[in-house]
Amino acid sequence: MAKRQLHLLLIGLLSAGGAMAGPDAVLQLLDKKSCSGCNLQGADLVYAELQRAQLPKAKLQGANLGRANLSNANLRGADLTDASLQGANLHRADLRGAKLKGTDLRSADLTDARL
Repeated sequence: MAKRQLHLLLIGLLSAGGAMAGPDAVLQLLDKKSCSGCNLQGADLVYAELQRAQLPKAKLQGANLGRANLSNANLRGADLTDASLQGANLHRADLRGAKLKGTDLRSADLTDARL
């Protein structure tokens, strides 16, 4: 599937599911791997390739980041309350100050992550 088609599919899924994440924020994240302070609440980012993504203070409550590649990502101060990071790659990710209440980290790779 072409990258543009994938982005449009994600926007459609976000809209249909009543998620609170704005499509512009999701596109910015997927295209630029940077979305400081963005509202990505409830975003469906399963299998997203977000290595080295810049997400400080991002609002990711209830987001699904299962199996996402977040290696070396900056998630300092991000709100990941009730988010799913099941099976995600968080190798060397910076999670200092992140809110992790209710976050599903089962099978996540937290090797050398900063917590």
